[in-house]
Amino acid sequence: MTTRLEIGDRIGTSVIERVLGEGGFGRVYRVRSADGEARAVKVAHEPTEAMSTVELGLLQNEIEAMLRLRHPGLVRTHGYGYLDDGRLYLEMELVQGMPLIEHVDRHDRLDPVEALAIVERVAEVMGYCHEQGVLHLDLKPDNIVITDRHGPHLKVLDFGVARLARAWRGGQRVIAGTPAYMAPECFTDEPRHSSMDVYALGVTLHVMLTGRLAFEEQGVTAQIHDKYAGPPPLDSVAWEQAPPGLKSLLRSMLAVDPRVRPTMKALRAATRRLMFSALSGGRGASTDVTDPSPSQPIQVEGLYGRDAELAALRQRWAEARTQPKGPTLVLGPQGVGKSALLERFLLEHGEPPTLVADGRCRESGDLVPFASLREAAGRLGEAMRSLPHWRTLGRELRESLGPLEGVLIALVPEAQPPGTAGAIEPPARPGPEAVARAIHGLLQVVARHHPLVLVLEDVQWAGTGAQAVMRYLATMPVRGAFVLMSARERPPWAEGMDAIELGSLPAADNRALLRALLTTEDPQVIERLVLEVPALATGIPMATVQVTADLQLQSCVRRLPGGGVEIDEARLRAYVPPATVAEVLERRLARLDPRARRVLGVGALMGRGFDRDDVVGTELHGIYEVQAAMLDAHALGLARVQSNYCQLAHEALACSLAAQWEPQQARMIHAKIAAQLERRGKDPGRRAHHLEQAGDPLAAARVHLVAAHHADALHDLAGAERHFRRAIELGDGLPRGPERTGLLREAAFEYARVAGALGHLDEAFAVVGWAARALSADGVSMVEDYAIDSALARLRYLRGDMPSAVELATRCLQHAGDRRRTRRYRVLPANLVGRALYVRGRYGEAAVALQRGCELAAAENDSVELCHSLGMLGLSLGYTGALDEARVHLSRAARLADELEDPVRRVAASCYAAIAAEQAYDREQGVIRSAEALARAQRYEVDGLYLYLSFMVAGRQQFHVGQLPRARLLLEHAVELSRRQGLGTGVGWAHSFLGDVALVQGDYDEAARAYDAGLKAGATDEYAVALGLAGWAHVRALTSDDFASFEADAQEAMARLERGGNVATQPQVLLRLAEGSMALGDEEGAQARRDQAAAIFARLGVEPVGWWPAAPEGTGAETERAHWEQQAREAELELRPFGSPTADAIRRVTLKITEDAQRLQGLTVRMGGMKPG
Repeated sequence: MTTRLEIGDRIGTSVIERVLGEGGFGRVYRVRSADGEARAVKVAHEPTEAMSTVELGLLQNEIEAMLRLRHPGLVRTHGYGYLDDGRLYLEMELVQGMPLIEHVDRHDRLDPVEALAIVERVAEVMGYCHEQGVLHLDLKPDNIVITDRHGPHLKVLDFGVARLARAWRGGQRVIAGTPAYMAPECFTDEPRHSSMDVYALGVTLHVMLTGRLAFEEQGVTAQIHDKYAGPPPLDSVAWEQAPPGLKSLLRSMLAVDPRVRPTMKALRAATRRLMFSALSGGRGASTDVTDPSPSQPIQVEGLYGRDAELAALRQRWAEARTQPKGPTLVLGPQGVGKSALLERFLLEHGEPPTLVADGRCRESGDLVPFASLREAAGRLGEAMRSLPHWRTLGRELRESLGPLEGVLIALVPEAQPPGTAGAIEPPARPGPEAVARAIHGLLQVVARHHPLVLVLEDVQWAGTGAQAVMRYLATMPVRGAFVLMSARERPPWAEGMDAIELGSLPAADNRALLRALLTTEDPQVIERLVLEVPALATGIPMATVQVTADLQLQSCVRRLPGGGVEIDEARLRAYVPPATVAEVLERRLARLDPRARRVLGVGALMGRGFDRDDVVGTELHGIYEVQAAMLDAHALGLARVQSNYCQLAHEALACSLAAQWEPQQARMIHAKIAAQLERRGKDPGRRAHHLEQAGDPLAAARVHLVAAHHADALHDLAGAERHFRRAIELGDGLPRGPERTGLLREAAFEYARVAGALGHLDEAFAVVGWAARALSADGVSMVEDYAIDSALARLRYLRGDMPSAVELATRCLQHAGDRRRTRRYRVLPANLVGRALYVRGRYGEAAVALQRGCELAAAENDSVELCHSLGMLGLSLGYTGALDEARVHLSRAARLADELEDPVRRVAASCYAAIAAEQAYDREQGVIRSAEALARAQRYEVDGLYLYLSFMVAGRQQFHVGQLPRARLLLEHAVELSRRQGLGTGVGWAHSFLGDVALVQGDYDEAARAYDAGLKAGATDEYAVALGLAGWAHVRALTSDDFASFEADAQEAMARLERGGNVATQPQVLLRLAEGSMALGDEEGAQARRDQAAAIFARLGVEPVGWWPAAPEGTGAETERAHWEQQAREAELELRPFGSPTADAIRRVTLKITEDAQRLQGLTVRMGGMKPG
């Protein structure tokens, strides 16, 4: 009997705070752990002894998946255990967020950009799961929680029906999942594969875009027929705003043939392209979503190189049918093909009248007592129930077992004879001897009537109880029952058991497998791959299959439409095998000669790849010894050797080889490696690492500075930040003196630049402050003051603290003079003064200061600062109305960004171009350039200021073209990113832009709040204040008759623009103020403002453009304003029913289909013959 848990009860060491929910497996509680952390605990409804075979298998799959997987997009598992009443519990990370289905319901349906962003994140998570060999198989909006809409960040939950991709046919017959989201082949008993998750994600995408399931027929049989007929028609209103290519992507995800569905990696690439195509409205962006890599890797069903072993199994089966024969143990390391051999044997001999039952031991061992035996016996019980003479068998079983009948029923509820429910009280927890005798009795009864094959896999993980049962079965064989077990190595309790040992495939068979996997007969392709990827030469089938599939997924190898394959040489050279093959390779390492291991151990300290001459240069081994070791490793498939270069087959091998050294030995070798790398002029970052490991912090700090500048020159900002910071950390521990002072000064100054560009402001302030304190303790000179002040001025500017930034920059300029030693520190402050004036909306003054800053940057050959200030100079001039002159400077900045090949400056150039399009009222260029900015930010992984600006300018341009939900989403992203990263630049603009969206949508209260936020955030920014005041004036005019307040706000808004020299923004502000004047009955004032706007448009040389967003074509409205006001009225009148209609409707249909599926029996048999179309 289970005990009800109450608030305050303990589960393990955690205390229950409240119930979070309940599902099919059990109830979920919020708990507080012993260290005070809030967590979630899932507690099973019933003890494992009461679970059916299906429930037990799914439970173990979930536990195994959760313990194996580690990813930010998955729920972290803290532990598991049993309650006193035998119920299992899992303690997990507490996920805070909103289920995707409810998020969709809140918004009716999602904008394509948001939906695609969510699919891209889910595809990232699921791609990781697939690489780890785990399939979800119940992916749906209920199992995706949005933890942060502004990433988006999410968690994929509930691996309750997960499968391990390597599981063989015997474990696949259970149909589990949510039918509405399941691929058509899920309803058959064919092996589960990763494209089933792609199909489910396709249905989820359809739900996000339309608010409806892809197949809404409320019956599982009708659903299956519809799914086999092909993807659903995509002609609803929801698709009118879809970017070109989205329909074809969704059709490919919902393809009947799983082989043509995209992989998760290809899906990520396609969604990214489509996101930016949607943002640009299809202008200037490729809409091609095809991927050169194959949709799904070829699955090979044949068995290669195991003819002798298969013949041995046939012989043993023939003997077992006529005489009692003990178990046969199939031995071999992971991936050698044990499961494939068993499956091939069962394909030949497992059809009726033979009954087949299987179970698999788990790494968790005794987590569920006798779990593998319960699985196998449960499947046997299910098979018996389907026999026409089941009742006769049941009676015979009762008579044969006698008092052991209760033990069998406790173990396997499916084996309970008909008509005996409740007649027998099973023991609570039977011991190993009783379990062994009960299973033995079951085998005896069944084998009298039917040949029987019992398969137990991975018995090396069997718990102590299961081991005892297996030993008993080994000593008491049953005629007609063939017991097959598999293990990586012979367990101690299986000594003397008959065994078939599998080794690596012979080279010819391994090549045959490769040809089948790649669908090519070209020997040059095969030899090229084997040479470049040593893991393919191991002869371990699992490694060959996984690496070949991964090569296709990573686009290293592509299948051509007309047949044959093509190798991408660049990707192949950079290829790293998946983590799943590491264990296979490490076992082969044991076969390497100890002397060769020592040689390779020196190389491994250099990394996964190393040069023969560098190992020889350490003078620890001679050239012939090193060459021989490399060739030995190559022969074992542990390394790829080309000329003098050796690359170990996996990072895990490098770690294992490097770990053989004692600390003192390792330090000596690192010192020799550092000296050799210096002699050969190699990567300073590697040399700095080896000097640290050798125990020389001064030399290491010096070289870290060199490495940082080297990384910076290659536009590796993250690498530069890491090396500059490490130089500061090491420098702080050095003895005081001029060398330490100079090192800290330079590292702090440069660190502020790269950390600021990456948006790491909090960390940058802390590190620069740390360096400043260290310099202060040394008694810094004026030069060092300039370095720290200049660094802090940059960070204050990025934070939006313009008074402090200008004060620090001005101090630098006043005291630095024009001395050669201090000149480099004047470049940034001079430019920061101009940039600060720009950010404060004082564009005329900013242009003058930035012109001087550009001259200083050019004189000092500081191309990065020059590129930055040229762009801001162009924008400043653009706001003053000098659009032609502005274009010249912006064009120079864009060219210089390309010449520098600087990712941050390229993103900045796209942002500048989008803002320049805003100044020139060029809506088409605005959407193109803002989409380009976001695309570049994602491609180059740029964070911080320019990612924030990219979101803001993209949101503003989407407003102009009438994509209001999308504009809101992007602007909210910008505001939230600025809050998290402490960015203050232009935040007042973003709030006011959000106010404009709300105003057009008719939500004047929200608009007023946004304008207030803009005024507060941009209090020192003339442009931001003008935007906020103009917005407030507009709201007042539409919601009240307070003419005096309207005019006061209107006049102050124009005064702010004039004070800042902002001519380009004036026409838009004047036009919306004219509307306010009209709303308040001041027709004369309205006309005066319209005339003034027209005159400024003419002065700018641009066509007049209204303030209201563009209306969709064919709306029939006389003006854009009329269209949006009508939309707002309709939205206000629309009454949504109580509750969550979209989510509830989808869940009702899903529940109906699921119940229908549960009622259908023998579904896999009926569906097995269905074909697509």
